[in-house]
Amino acid sequence: MDEETLKSLGIDEDKIASILGLHNDDVKGLKSKNEQLIGENKGFRSKFGELESAAEEARQIAAEKEEARLKAEGDQEGLRKHYETQLADKTALLKAESEKAQNALLSRDKSVAQQQILSRVDERFRPFAEKMLSDSINVTYKEDGAAQYSFIDNGQEVANNVESFIGWAENNPTWQSVLSAPQSSGGGANNTGGGAASDPDAAYKQRLKDAGLT
Repeated sequence: MDEETLKSLGIDEDKIASILGLHNDDVKGLKSKNEQLIGENKGFRSKFGELESAAEEARQIAAEKEEARLKAEGDQEGLRKHYETQLADKTALLKAESEKAQNALLSRDKSVAQQQILSRVDERFRPFAEKMLSDSINVTYKEDGAAQYSFIDNGQEVANNVESFIGWAENNPTWQSVLSAPQSSGGGANNTGGGAASDPDAAYKQRLKDAGLT
């Protein structure tokens, strides 16, 4: 939503200032909530990391004691099996840590894109939009670690970044009625043409029904 778009709809400057102010406040609120959740998540991860470190230290001490015992007893077969077990455990641990880090990164990058798009959606339609976005955003990573996005609709890629998705959504019949739009009592500014778009409450109920949220 920008000033030029609102002007093209015939809305006077006083109303434009009010609309943009409300929109910006909404975006700031979403960003603030997102930062709060990120901070809480970091705290949980820090505490969990401390517990994991303590458990790993205890496991390492136990493994070293078992190794010393087997060496003292001259149990070569037992020592071989012990080393194999340690290698298998360490490999499994590294794989689990790698998957956990990848999943955390994926969740973060997907959430960032989702929140950017939700800031452009009418608050009444956000449950519907959030469900749709959860199913449509795919994130992969280049060799240099940079995230690359793919937005899917009906099995087809429709965009590869947030702004191109917004551009596509503005021309898509389903998404048009959920994106934030200026509300005005004037006939010209509020006439979007089409039954669902001209009746946002009905569109909201239908979208929630279609998404399985009612």
